[in-house]
Amino acid sequence: MEDTHAFKVSVTAQDDSHALAEARNHQLMLNIKKGGGEAGFSAAETLLAALGACMLTNIQAISQKMHLQIDDARIEFDAVRKDEPPVVTEINYRLVLTSP
Repeated sequence: MEDTHAFKVSVTAQDDSHALAEARNHQLMLNIKKGGGEAGFSAAETLLAALGACMLTNIQAISQKMHLQIDDARIEFDAVRKDEPPVVTEINYRLVLTSP
C-alpha cells in the first residue's frame, strides 16, 4: 500500500512587494516584486530552498537507515532563470557533507 500525504499551503499578497506563505502554523515571507530582492526570497530562490529541504530530508533519512554519522550537511545552489517566458533553465548544486 502506498503512503500518501496531503499538504495545504496558502500564499497571500500583502502589498506590491510581499506575500505571506502559511502552512501548519508556520509563516514565510516571500518577495513578489519582479526584479526586486529586498522583500525576501524570490520565487526561484524559494523553489531552490524547497529542493534543498527535500534533498536534506532524504539525506537525513538515508543516513539514519545506514547508521551513518553526518555532522553537517549543506547544499549550495546556482541557477539560471530566463525572463521571457519565466523559466529556470539550469540548476547546479554542490552537496557538502562533514562526517567522520
